[in-house]
Amino acid sequence: MDAPKVLYSDALRGTRNQLKGAKRAYKIQPTLENERRVKAIRRRCSIYGELQKEDSK
Repeated sequence: MDAPKVLYSDALRGTRNQLKGAKRAYKIQPTLENERRVKAIRRRCSIYGELQKEDSK
């Protein structure tokens, strides 16, 4: 079953795109709210990456 691996890779791709936008927003306007958003998205990237690794084993 390849479904979970595909789901995780799609989720990771989408999250990385969100991270790019959040970083850009933080660079333009470095507020605490934008910093928290970047950190939360990074955490999600990390989680999806770990899930993808576990699923590929």
